[in-house]
Amino acid sequence: CCLGEEGFRRLAELNLRKSHYLFGCLSEIEGLSSTFSSPFFNEFALRCSLPPAELNERLAEKGFLGGVELGRWYPELKDSLLLCVTETKSKRELDRFAAAAEEAL
Repeated sequence: CCLGEEGFRRLAELNLRKSHYLFGCLSEIEGLSSTFSSPFFNEFALRCSLPPAELNERLAEKGFLGGVELGRWYPELKDSLLLCVTETKSKRELDRFAAAAEEAL
């Protein structure tokens, strides 16, 4: 990898911090809650009070790509979305996504 060991470590830390930041923002929104209690890196699942497909539609109307609807593969998780955050997203973008999710719910 062209980043080197230290660069790769910083990249991983960015992913971790940003995903946990967004998870914290979204977890405070009424209608969203954590699907699992286990630790995560840059992907996390949230239960939705709306059908996940409907939430994704509402987010798309606001210009955001929502999460992966887990019920497609795991029927017992039909109320959950898998979200992923990488280093490419700024805090401002994460805040805008959280605001759009709150408005959509």
